[in-house]
Amino acid sequence: MKIIPVIFLLLIIAFSGCRNDEDFESSMNATAEGSEWCTITRIAELDQNNHFIITGTSEDEKVIILTVYGDEEDTYTLFADSTKVEFSATFVRNIEENPEEVYTATSGEVIITKHKKREHRISGSFHFNATAPEGNISITNGEFENLKYTTGE
Repeated sequence: MKIIPVIFLLLIIAFSGCRNDEDFESSMNATAEGSEWCTITRIAELDQNNHFIITGTSEDEKVIILTVYGDEEDTYTLFADSTKVEFSATFVRNIEENPEEVYTATSGEVIITKHKKREHRISGSFHFNATAPEGNISITNGEFENLKYTTGE
């Protein structure tokens, strides 16, 4: 009968996914370079210019930083061949070992789907293509859910 507790434990681990920290109410994940990227820490701030700055760090020290130039539920776009910039994004492959290897977004979008202003929580999705001297990467299937943000007042 010892196999039942082991199976139960394996099921818990399998279904826990990206939620591996103390804040089970929020999450941030994406597909980075074709692999699952899950955050262990997430920081969101609404600055004095009403820009959201969202930073997520994974266990293997990969970092995504999104800066959204607005605070409304809307779609914010970055076009590769335009001066229209509604958000910016960066990806750092390993912040501890190589913080200079920064990929900067050239195109993509961030969609804020929920903004609960009283609770200071936001949710949405994102994707972008980015470039660095080392090459190009794609960040796809990005989601942030129920992130608690601070204000820069």
